[in-house]
Amino acid sequence: MSTEKRTQIIDELVGAQRQITALLNSAPDAEWRPAPNQWSLRQIAWHLATAEQSCLLTRIQQIATGGNPTFGIYLDTETEFNNRALPFALEQWANARQEVINFVKDLPDEALAYTGYHPSFGPLTILGYLQVFLEHDRRHLAELQQMVVQ
Repeated sequence: MSTEKRTQIIDELVGAQRQITALLNSAPDAEWRPAPNQWSLRQIAWHLATAEQSCLLTRIQQIATGGNPTFGIYLDTETEFNNRALPFALEQWANARQEVINFVKDLPDEALAYTGYHPSFGPLTILGYLQVFLEHDRRHLAELQQMVVQ
């Protein structure tokens, strides 16, 4: 069961990333934002890349040790995303996502049962954390679809 679920969630993560990347690549202005207090398309791309590398990858690696780590809330709202190119953000995100996928594919099935604790989500397995990030991708996809249509 966990092998099927692992494959399914990896496929969904890859699909969501493809959709987001296509949307961002099709946008004529990476600096555009729907309101002054919202992130630009470029900033969203960098947020995705940063969260994948600094949060998801690090945390699933910690869960895989079997030590039941406790995590805080991850926020990168203070991260400076200015002066960073959109194409480079997408490249960094693709590289980080591939690292995550390779790591998860190589894990033994028993490691998928290990958990960590997140204050918002409670106990999370590695696949549970991947699901959290899939939902994160989907929220940004919906946001980007609205932004690009405007």
